[in-house]
Amino acid sequence: SLPDLPDENTISIYTEIQKGNPYNIKYVTRWILYNTNYSIENTWLDTDIYFNYGIFSSNKPTIGQLKATDYNFDKLYNTDNQRSGFCYILHKNTPTNGEQYIKEVFNATNLTGWQNQGYDYLREELNKYEYLLLFDHKTFNALTALLCGTKVINLSPNPPVPPEQYRKENLLRKFGLAQGLSDITHANNTIHLARPHIESLAKGDNKTIEDFIEFWQEKIK
Repeated sequence: SLPDLPDENTISIYTEIQKGNPYNIKYVTRWILYNTNYSIENTWLDTDIYFNYGIFSSNKPTIGQLKATDYNFDKLYNTDNQRSGFCYILHKNTPTNGEQYIKEVFNATNLTGWQNQGYDYLREELNKYEYLLLFDHKTFNALTALLCGTKVINLSPNPPVPPEQYRKENLLRKFGLAQGLSDITHANNTIHLARPHIESLAKGDNKTIEDFIEFWQEKIK
């Protein structure tokens, strides 16, 4: 349960997976961290305000972006190891035979569940391999690899958009990431640009937080 809060200046922030308004707060922000589910979104009020982490789809226009990401730059970095071979992390959108395909074709090492070991473990493992294989176009796992100097190949059989458009719409994944095996040259040629590019974009995150605060200050003033 929540402590007593002043109704007139309290804002509740729910992610897109939360139904309704369980805290019964007057002012509600829906933080869209992934494409919204209509059955969940249908439980929200028309007065709710949407802020999008990126360009995820929803059934209501968003006010702006809100990014508050800890990239763990101090834990995820290139240790200049000799690299070879493939590793993989399974998350959303994995096809039924996805893991079997990865094992048979790439003889890749499974790093799924790395969270149980922590970022130091992930850094050490990623620095052993040249490529990380994924099936997910919107996962932070791609960024962890790029920060460690590991190239990323997204093997999704149904890429959402052509590679050039994807890079324009997903700036954090602009360099070092291939949309399918046919795009691997791009990953090979640009991996050295990935970390400085991500660091540069991360500096803009604070501006979205400032804009979020200013929006609500004006709205409830």
